Amino acid sequence: MKELFFITSNQKKINNAKHALEPLGYQVNIIKMDTPEIQADDESEVAKYSAKWAANKLQKNIIVNDMGFYVNALNGFPGVYSKYVYNTIGLKGMLDLLKDAKDRSAYFKMTLAYCEPNQEPVYFEVTTKGTIAKEIPEVLDVDWDSIFINDKDPITNEYKTKAEWYYWSEKIYTDLANYLKSNQK
Repeated sequence: MKELFFITSNQKKINNAKHALEPLGYQVNIIKMDTPEIQADDESEVAKYSAKWAANKLQKNIIVNDMGFYVNALNGFPGVYSKYVYNTIGLKGMLDLLKDAKDRSAYFKMTLAYCEPNQEPVYFEVTTKGTIAKEIPEVLDVDWDSIFINDKDPITNEYKTKAEWYYWSEKIYTDLANYLKSNQK
């Protein structure tokens, strides 16, 4: 079983990676550490930089996942700054910004970067389109999932079971597994 080292402390990301990769023969080990996070307008640049830095520092095969949340009525805001915006204005602040918006469409863009020591990173992306709910559901205010309604499954992500939640991120991990299999040394 090939070992991969995932740099994250986000339990949802850990669960998704293990769910998708372990049945395909990849052991996902977790390393909780801070990596330099460059300021860039695209999450692929952030993920690639962090993966390369960690792979060279640790001399291990590294995966890093970065995600952006883009609201079309706000010209793509918050984008790659979604964590900062969530921590400052939260769900209520976002809904306030959209209170008069006719276009409530939005999307998540997830980037998964993979890097081996002393190599250039590769990355995979997936986009999930949806709309922003008009109110915060009566569940815990967890993250943007609480107000995001996926176009393919019209309930907020927060109400989904684990199995239902995996479907939109599983493709990115399958793409990584396919890449690894086709590039075995």
